[in-house]
Amino acid sequence: LNIHDNDSHGFYVGGRNVLIEGSRIYRAGLRDVPWCGGGFKGCGYGIQVRKPDKPVGNFVIRNNVIYDNFVGGIVLVHGGGDLIYNNVIYGNKSAGIIVGTGGNKIFNNTIVNNEQGGIYVNTPVSIEVRNNIIVGGA
Repeated sequence: LNIHDNDSHGFYVGGRNVLIEGSRIYRAGLRDVPWCGGGFKGCGYGIQVRKPDKPVGNFVIRNNVIYDNFVGGIVLVHGGGDLIYNNVIYGNKSAGIIVGTGGNKIFNNTIVNNEQGGIYVNTPVSIEVRNNIIVGGA
């Protein structure tokens, strides 16, 4: 599945037990959109996991290529217990992977030249990070 050149996120998903696999997600997002917030003057994650009013979690995000999105590659805002592995993530304006929930496992990803680093954990949570290749970025 190729998702590209859209006005928002590549995937904006909530729910439980979701598989995102084998996709190419690139150039998601808009510039100069004030309602997006986050200090980026625009919006557009490759994959955003978020649903504040419903149970979210147990995502499997694997074997994707995610690049050149206006904000970040993958962001986990809600949920937990997610597996993120065997992805190639590069050239995004924020971090390659942004984590705000616990119980996640992030392994065997290649994360290269994202402007704000490889993996960013924005709240004190327990996650497992192993065997990732992270090059360049902040």
